[in-house]
Amino acid sequence: MNELGRGAMGHVFLAHDPEIDRNVALKTITILSAVSDADRQETRDRVLREARAAGKLLHPGIVTLFDVGEADGMLYLAMEHVEGQTLDTFCKPDTLLPAAIVAEMVAGIAEALEYAHHQGILHRDIKPANLMRVSETSAKIMDFGLARAAESQVTQDGALFGTPSYMSPEQIRGDTLDGRSDLFSLGVVLFELLTGEKPFAGDSVSSIIYRIVHEPPRDIDALADRVPAPLRSFLKRALAKNPEDRFPQGGAFAAALRQAGAGVAAAPLDALSQLDAALTEDALPPRRSSRQRTSSSRPYIVSFLLLIAAGALGWVFRDRLPLDRLPLDFLRPEPKIVWLETTVRTEPPGLPVSVNGEPLDAAATGLVRYADGGDPVVVATEQGCRTVEHTVTLEDAGGEVVLLVESERFTGTFDPGIAGATVTLNGKRAGTAPLDLDLDLCETNTLLVTADGYRDASVELPAQARPVEVRTALAALTFEQIPTGRLVLDDTNVSLVYYIDGNRLKRGVREIDLAEGRHKIRFKNDTYWIDETRSVDITGGQTLTPDLKPPALSTLVVQAFPANCKIYLRKPGGQWKYVDDTPARRQLAAGTYDVRVTFNATGESKDQTVKLAPGSNAPIRVSFSGGS
Repeated sequence: MNELGRGAMGHVFLAHDPEIDRNVALKTITILSAVSDADRQETRDRVLREARAAGKLLHPGIVTLFDVGEADGMLYLAMEHVEGQTLDTFCKPDTLLPAAIVAEMVAGIAEALEYAHHQGILHRDIKPANLMRVSETSAKIMDFGLARAAESQVTQDGALFGTPSYMSPEQIRGDTLDGRSDLFSLGVVLFELLTGEKPFAGDSVSSIIYRIVHEPPRDIDALADRVPAPLRSFLKRALAKNPEDRFPQGGAFAAALRQAGAGVAAAPLDALSQLDAALTEDALPPRRSSRQRTSSSRPYIVSFLLLIAAGALGWVFRDRLPLDRLPLDFLRPEPKIVWLETTVRTEPPGLPVSVNGEPLDAAATGLVRYADGGDPVVVATEQGCRTVEHTVTLEDAGGEVVLLVESERFTGTFDPGIAGATVTLNGKRAGTAPLDLDLDLCETNTLLVTADGYRDASVELPAQARPVEVRTALAALTFEQIPTGRLVLDDTNVSLVYYIDGNRLKRGVREIDLAEGRHKIRFKNDTYWIDETRSVDITGGQTLTPDLKPPALSTLVVQAFPANCKIYLRKPGGQWKYVDDTPARRQLAAGTYDVRVTFNATGESKDQTVKLAPGSNAPIRVSFSGGS
């Protein structure tokens, strides 16, 4: 088998079906290898279910799915093999097709989408790579149903499946989708085919999806040199944020696009005006020349027969009931109630469903029956703190409504791009980055990231945030590097040990770069009882030489009678420390000290507080009565 391509779902090979002697495109599904063991069976069943549903689509604008199965643990799809080029080939500025050809081709795609939507199937991943051009003005849609099958991972880890550039706002938000989501994606494809550029460009996934949801597309009117005015107007409606402002169905999309492509400024006729025109045209007899008047007796014959029928009916009515007593119900019969049905299921499967607040009967197997034009029908489901509701509309009739309940937890690796950064979650230290997170999304979560050389960054995730919103918020965290300045330490007349913000500076180092801001500098010399702390303010890009001169030295002299007494010192409020025996003479930093002299023989001690001035000081003399 020759490999034709590969993508997120798996590989595509050119194969031959010997049973009917035809070539097929064989797609192997490798996504199961990336799914956890607990979810693999569910994902497998979902792929098979969605593929079988897509296999019912028979339309010239959709690649036909012939078969789906499994061999040696590998899922496969056998599809129609189509020769052509995917539309991403024509999305570059130097490969663009004429606007008229693009309009006709995309209109055909819209009609194919309308057919699929009427079958209750959405594509969910319309993009140039999934559209194959098979002739000058026609294309086929590939991979129907596969995006839905792969989306099962969205509820597990919040990851975005597919290509974000082509997603609709409601698809990114996780809202319930209908066919207008696919048409928005097709509008993005049309924009790119006409301009060679994406309407919502960005440097990252988070920036792209933010622009799709919150910002208008690129200025379409600025593209006047490349896109005719009718097509610019069409694109504005096709890319509307609100689905209600877009084309309701693929047929309306196609009709308006063909008119825009032909340069027709007027809007297409609505369905009622078209029907009225058709009825009027059918009701009028064709105009005939004088040579054809011999055949004009047919209308008179028809009129005559109608009169006979009317007379007969009138006789019957007169015979049974006087005309002036005909019941009102006969003249204006009561309309019959039209009952509609929609299948409702949940993701994850098996969640309870309610209809207008009442539990859906389990025997109904997800089938909701309602009257056309009756009171609104609201279906809902919930799991934990999550509640999902959907108002059933006429467009849902005969199809399926999926209530997608987002996961209540977010699990994933948080990597801010700064190795060793400290991550604090809800006020408690969670660890260092990169870090595996497990968040309860039913609660508010606050994440704080701190790192040396960077300003603190934090994000608050509101209660009931969706996994995709959490992933987007974490990806949007930015870290501003703090500018540095240089600290220079002068030489001193005594040897000092320096500590910068609690970290000991290597001996001999006198220059160090520090982040902008306030820092604490501590310098010590245990011999001279020097231990002081100063604060300095560092400015980015500047050098600071602070005045950190140690205190001047003074001389302490202690004499005792009898001799050989022990001397203890402390700074006021500090701990006593033995320093020498009497008589003693030593240098200390000028300042106030408590001096204790202890007589060894009796253990008697005498304390006094002295203030040592720089230089020499009067000796301290102590006498004990036990001396000889």
